[in-house]
Amino acid sequence: MKDRRFKKQSFAHPGRNSKKHWKNSGESNAFKYNLDYHVRMNGLRTYYQRVDHVIRRVYKIVDEVYTPDHDKKVKAQLSVCYTNYPSALAMLASLGHTAIVQYQALTGFDRHRRELFVARLAEYEYSAGFAIDQETYKKFVSMVDNVVKERVVYEELKRSGLEQPMEAYRFFLASYHPLKFSSLQDVLRAVVLLGELLPDPELMELHPFTKKLLIASYEGSRNSFKTFEVAEKHELFRIGQEWTKALCRSLVEYIPAPDDIDDNGKEENPRLGFAKGQPKLPRNAEEEFPGLNKPHPPLFEKEAFEESMIREFTGNGKLFKKQAQASGEDAEEDEELKEFLEAVTDAAKTLMQSSGQSSGIEDIRSDILIDKIMDGSFEAGPLQGTPVEGNEVEIDLGFEGKVKGEIHDQSFELSNDLPAIEQLISEAQPLTNRMKKNIFPNQEDYPIVENLKATGSLDKERLAYHAFSDAIHKRYKIKQVNNKRGKPVILIVCDGSGSMGADKMHMLKILTCAWINSTLNTSVQVMAGMYRDGGIGNGRYGAKVEWIFHPGKTPAKSKRDAVRTLVNLPKSGGGGQQDALSLGFMLSEADKFARGKRIYMIHITDTGWCTSFKKGLSAEEEVVGVLAKRKEDHGDNFHYTLVGLGINSGGRVEHYADKMICLPSGELSSPMAAASKIGIYVSSCLKERSRSAIL
Repeated sequence: MKDRRFKKQSFAHPGRNSKKHWKNSGESNAFKYNLDYHVRMNGLRTYYQRVDHVIRRVYKIVDEVYTPDHDKKVKAQLSVCYTNYPSALAMLASLGHTAIVQYQALTGFDRHRRELFVARLAEYEYSAGFAIDQETYKKFVSMVDNVVKERVVYEELKRSGLEQPMEAYRFFLASYHPLKFSSLQDVLRAVVLLGELLPDPELMELHPFTKKLLIASYEGSRNSFKTFEVAEKHELFRIGQEWTKALCRSLVEYIPAPDDIDDNGKEENPRLGFAKGQPKLPRNAEEEFPGLNKPHPPLFEKEAFEESMIREFTGNGKLFKKQAQASGEDAEEDEELKEFLEAVTDAAKTLMQSSGQSSGIEDIRSDILIDKIMDGSFEAGPLQGTPVEGNEVEIDLGFEGKVKGEIHDQSFELSNDLPAIEQLISEAQPLTNRMKKNIFPNQEDYPIVENLKATGSLDKERLAYHAFSDAIHKRYKIKQVNNKRGKPVILIVCDGSGSMGADKMHMLKILTCAWINSTLNTSVQVMAGMYRDGGIGNGRYGAKVEWIFHPGKTPAKSKRDAVRTLVNLPKSGGGGQQDALSLGFMLSEADKFARGKRIYMIHITDTGWCTSFKKGLSAEEEVVGVLAKRKEDHGDNFHYTLVGLGINSGGRVEHYADKMICLPSGELSSPMAAASKIGIYVSSCLKERSRSAIL
């Protein structure tokens, strides 16, 4: 009976050979990290296919020509998928979020050119006889118009074949709404976007004036709610105009009056409902002076946390801050104002840090993630594209000792641009034909039986004997041989830094495609990735590896499928890079699948090295240290090929390369010139392999 505890790990993705694989292969399990990657992979592929379908649909809605490399194409919005919302609904809601962000990127929500309508409406309503400030009222009308515009966009997308994603995202926003209204905009967004889904204002614990605002907003929206249910797509703009007018008429009496001015100037952000001389506003102690832990009335505009603290102390947020900053340094009273401002600002920052993210290197907290989504529900979220994972790497630099570093990795998305894929394969075909021969055998230890020829008293011809075992006259010698049937690992490492121009990046794609396609009908294992500095989440920037093909991290099912990823590589490099750190991390990932087999590392770069560690070494010395230690520890089981783009020499790194291919700047635009260099490379590899026995 076979012992399955030490079952050989397969490089290919396993088939669905059990009920577990069939049961957990749905799209809703794509981001469940407690499941094996091979189980989640089919869900990931389905999800990103649907994202591509949604983006194409939005392009069609706004009459834009879709291209995979369009500069306004957005990434999949994953923020909803990382909340505790039910996974099946979260996947749909993320598609709705993606559709909204893509629409905004293409149109800026100004597709219908409503600015002229806002100006006319402000002028018309301002002459209605209310004692209000003209500039404040124009801000108010613009605020109402923008919120109604978001609802019109939502309804337009809903009626254009995206009903399920849009409804799912709207239900998500309603589910996580905190039912707190700190500003007029919060009230408007709650009523206009989620009005039918939120509870009755009378049942919520709110400030009395907040309830009045909500009730007035519902009264101004009641007819629009009913009309939107049966409206056709071409009627949405007209209904939006009527809705904006109705809301403005309902809320105009609650706008601050122009005589609500103190001795220092106009109050920039007054609380609604406390304007002097405003009609129909009750003035009682419960509204004007709420309890310490009681709900407060909303502000006209949102303000920063530190400004809200200053308001609690002074009753005058932004205005007090501006006056204190503009005060002269000679006046003693002004200095006191500045000191007070600094103290309050420091206190506000301390409170924000104590209640916010504890560390910049940690994953964003779930509650903070939800707050960010709710604050910008029609904007791009903090998590988008493909998931980014952090890794701590320990690298041995030889005589310089071991160093540690942090690096993040993620995968490129698969491209559905078939013409671009076919063109890339066609351009790489001359190079692929030169690489067809198996030049990547695996090095194995093979026992060789030899006769033991003893001399002296142990010579078998001088001994008298009746019978004896042949074992003492044989010996076994371990010899390293190249086995074509082995499964070595080819690790293709691509430099994606800013020094890699468009011509170098195009040649990098061709070379990578050729190397991958040349191994399609062999047992050779392939891993490929691009390293550079880039965004790693939470607004941070650092070293990152983006996998083109990785058996445990990319949605590609096979080496043939991995070619689709190359189309999504950038047209030119960007940012810096940390070479030694990235090389060490990618080699450690390859070791997990090599399991003692030979690793062929193909490094495509322009040798514009950058430092990774603060050890006093140059960037080139760090790379040399990584390669030298690797050679020392793994010997012939590590083969390094340096492909230099736009250079004639590899410097000190060239001395540690088993093979070197240089493509000067004049040859970067010619695949045939590169094919001749590859032909020489293949011939030298075959000559090298023939020196040792091949099974």
